[in-house]
Amino acid sequence: MKNIIYSVIFIVLGTLSSFAQVNPYKYVIVPNEFEFLREADQYQLNSLTKFLFEKYGFTAFLEGEQLPLELAGNRCKALTAFVKNESGIFSTKFYVGLKDCNNKEIFISKEGTSRTKEYKVAYHEALRDAFQSVAALNYSYNNSEALKSTDSTSKKEDIAVVEVVAVPTAINRKDERITGNKSMKQPSEDRVDAKISGNLSFEMKGNTYILKRSDNGYKFFQNGMTEPFAALIASNKENSFIYSSVTNQGMAYFNKDGDLLIEILDRATNSINTLVYKLKN
Repeated sequence: MKNIIYSVIFIVLGTLSSFAQVNPYKYVIVPNEFEFLREADQYQLNSLTKFLFEKYGFTAFLEGEQLPLELAGNRCKALTAFVKNESGIFSTKFYVGLKDCNNKEIFISKEGTSRTKEYKVAYHEALRDAFQSVAALNYSYNNSEALKSTDSTSKKEDIAVVEVVAVPTAINRKDERITGNKSMKQPSEDRVDAKISGNLSFEMKGNTYILKRSDNGYKFFQNGMTEPFAALIASNKENSFIYSSVTNQGMAYFNKDGDLLIEILDRATNSINTLVYKLKN
């Protein structure tokens, strides 16, 4: 009897702990392919995972989908989902889990099982069974002190809001040579973008792009699109912006002709690629 009571206590405490750790996170990123699968979204397992997280209150995205700007600029605002496959000969066994941006496991479900022989049916049954633990969390987003504490203890990762941990050293030196150490709050009158009222229009590879001013810098649109594909966030230096898109992060600045230069770190080659958007105004 004591063993049963202790087991119940541990389960309750575990659920409460997971509840406290998960609630500060608003978003879940689901990979396109789990490690045990042979192709992206095989058996529609990744799509089902996203659907089930949304069913239980999370805002979920598949890897590669367009993200909100606050998330595109800081992946630490999201948890990453994973599924562990510990199936045997006679049964399919899944665990659903969540990790933070430091790869720390925040949540792991109970075992979800199925004895169905057909792969797709068995995988779906086992996944749905494992998600009963997610349902038990009664998740409700709460931007509490727990996440703020996590952010403050991992400032290095937080600065990777824009994943430019390796970029600033190389790029900021260029910025200092160009602009010195001026404040970004009031743009210099010599800057081309400061002289032009309204939106800024650029061209690259035959396409037109529009830069619209925002409270903290600019939003970047491809002509004809209603949603921005990137943001330029003003840094504490004149003519120096943090560039953040769904797929890339880096630094941006205007040259003397008003062209927009975006420098992105290529992690594969450890080199910086520069994109030049020619001013049209």
